[in-house]
Formats: sequence, structure tokens, C-alpha cells
Amino acid sequence: MDITGVILKTILVNPSESLEVWAKLRLSYFSTSYIGIYTNIVRFYHEHGKLPSLAELEVVTREPSNKASLIALSTIEIPEDISIDILVVALIDEYAQNETLNKLSKFLDTLTILSTDEIKEGLSDIVMYLDEKTHSTESVYLMSDFNLFSDDELTERIPLGINATLDYKSGGFQTSDLIMIGGKRGSGKSIVACNIACNQYSAGNVGLFFSIEQPGHEIFERMLSILSSVPHEKIRNKKLGYKDLLDIAEVRTSFFIDAKNVLNSFKEHKDFNRFEKELTTTKKLKEENQIIIVDNQKLSISDIDLHLYKAKAQFGERCKLAVVDYVNQIVIPETANVEGAYDWRGQVELSKQLKNLARKHNVCIITPYQIDASGEARFSKGLLDAADASFILEPLDNGIKFKTTKSRSFAAINFSSKMDWDTLKIFADEFDSPSKEENYKPDLDF
Repeated sequence: MDITGVILKTILVNPSESLEVWAKLRLSYFSTSYIGIYTNIVRFYHEHGKLPSLAELEVVTREPSNKASLIALSTIEIPEDISIDILVVALIDEYAQNETLNKLSKFLDTLTILSTDEIKEGLSDIVMYLDEKTHSTESVYLMSDFNLFSDDELTERIPLGINATLDYKSGGFQTSDLIMIGGKRGSGKSIVACNIACNQYSAGNVGLFFSIEQPGHEIFERMLSILSSVPHEKIRNKKLGYKDLLDIAEVRTSFFIDAKNVLNSFKEHKDFNRFEKELTTTKKLKEENQIIIVDNQKLSISDIDLHLYKAKAQFGERCKLAVVDYVNQIVIPETANVEGAYDWRGQVELSKQLKNLARKHNVCIITPYQIDASGEARFSKGLLDAADASFILEPLDNGIKFKTTKSRSFAAINFSSKMDWDTLKIFADEFDSPSKEENYKPDLDF
């Protein structure tokens, strides 16, 4: 069966009933013999505001090759027992199959010179390409499809846990939101991001953290400090007393299933290396409540997409939020028409793609970004265009101050939270911040 021909003829025979089908079609789905017809339909629609009938298209078609294609199209019989929706799905599947074969053929030509990470990224790029070409983001709702106070809507709001006033006035953030946190270098952006991921874990969900600049073990040490209340400097320098090790051991134990016996054994033998070895080799991680750190110096949008796919497949609705630290360091594909990682066009595009991933995977994405001396986003103000909310932070002696610079769903507010800089823990309590600039805490090596 000539699927493409049947679809086009069905549209031209019933143009007034075919707008929904027409909206699903793309030029790339059509073979050379039908591109001219598709293009003429598009031109007619733009000029007259409606789809043409077969007779109308014959009148406006002048190119001899397109006239011949129309004559051939008119002889095609439309099967009565096959829905046009099924034919459209078959057309898209056929396109996806052909594109996959083409992409894989080129990919296989270079396979022998690629590293493991490059292979995974190459395959992920193919998946993203196909998704971009075939995925429809449109959802149409009638007024009967919504329930204002449905359980689903209520559970989709995510409190960040870094300030009670923010969580109350915003009502929490939606899965699919992109939230950007700005600050100068060394101001504590990554610490805020670590706190948000830890709060997700403490709430019984998955704390997913993508790290670009900092090694995974450094992020892990920060999170242990936040969760255990053991000073970060002690953990980083490995200068820990028994009480510190016990507090950390309790947090480590909480990551695993039925592991209290290992903790009790540690209390007796007090050998932390023995404790960790026994814990990690004899016990299983919790299945739905984990912290996952993705450490990748060459992190790209396709990498993020791939890991979000995996996390959503494994944890489902427990994966509500992901941190990408940070947007200015995401690798821009070589195919992008920009001059490098700090080209403003590339930064704006990365921001848009992060928002697309948030909606695609139904995951709230938190990403820090750098600001300049004036408080604006470095390289481009347009970086914030795709964000649903953005904040600028400033560190204080015993707290951290946030200024809302953008919000789609709540009135912009400024707020401050208590902060223990020794343990890196941000508390949700409101903090009365000093008004004088000299009381702000100086930049830190975080």
C-alpha cells in the first residue's frame, strides 16, 4: 500500500475534516515524489486559510511534475477498513525506521574509534534526533478534562525546602518547571543545589544531581555534611572523631535496606572502613529513595536526556527533580552555529533545551548560573527567558539571601534563610538578614 498517497488523498477528499491529521505531518515524512504536493498544500493553506480539495489543488498546481503526481494520486483507492490515524502512525514509524538506519550507518562507520562514553552519547544523540523529529508535544484538553483539586495536581507541587516563605507563597514548584539560581563565582550556588537535592531525598524521593565542574566524591561529601550535620571541613580533611563517624554512619545506613545490624556492629568495632565495606557489599540500596550523582565533565543535553529517561524508568514518580550544576558549563554540540561554550546564542539555546527536557520528562530542573558584577546573567540576559522562576543569591554570615528575579506563577518575593556554613545546611526558617553590604559573607571556595 502507498501509505503516503492514501493519507494525502484522504486529506484532499475530506479537507474540512482533516485538519487534525494535517497538523501531525511534517515535510520530512514524505518521499521525493510527494514533496511537491505537500508543499503546494502548505502554500494553499497559508494563502486561503483552509486545506484544499483535490480539484482546488489541481487548479493552483502549475509545475508539470506536480501535475503528474496529482494525476497519479487521484487514481489511488482509499481503503475503507483502515483509519487514517493508523496510517499516519505507520508513516511516522516508517520515517523513524529509515532515519534510524541512516543514522546508525554513519554511526557504525566511526564506531571503532569511539570510547565507551562517546558511543553512549552517540546513541543518545540518535534518540534525541528521532524524538525531535517525530514527537508531538501538543495536548488538547476540554473543560471536562480538568479537576481543580485533583490528587494528581496536588502531588505535582514540589517544595524546595530551602525557605518556608518561598514554599508557602509559591505553593511549591511544578514538575516540568525550570528554576535558575544565579550568583557570583564562589557565592554558594552549588551548596544551594546540594541542599535541594538532599531535601528531595529526605522527602522520600530521588535526589538526582548532575555535576560538571566538581568531582562526584566532592558532591557526595557535601551531601553527607548536610544530612549528618558533621562540619564539611572535617569530612573533606578526614579529621573525624568517633561521634562524627557515628553521625555519618547513620546517614550512610539510611541509604540501604535493613542495614541497622551493620550500624550496630560499627558501634562495637568502631572501624569505619570495615563498616562501609560491609554496608556496600552485603546490603542493597533503597529501591525508590536514593541520591544519584552523575559526574561528567563533558555533560551535554543528550547526556541529561538519557539519564532522565533511565531515572524515570527506574523510579517513576519518585524522580520529581534534577539538579544540573551548572548551565554555563553544559557542552554545546559542535554542530551548533555558535563560537563556543560562552557564546550567548548557545547559552540561550541550552536554557530552552533544559526547559524542554523538564516538560518532556515531567521533572523539575534546578540549574545554577553565573551573574556579573551588575547582577545580570553573564553572557546573555536571554538565558532566563525559558525559566519559570529565577533567583539571585548572596551569602550572609549566618544565612543566605535570595532575590526573586523572575516568577511565572507567584508574586516575586525576597527572602533569607538560616545557614550553617560549617555543615553547609540551609534551614527553611526565615532569617533576618543585615541590611548593610559589609555584613555579607565574602566569596567562598565552594
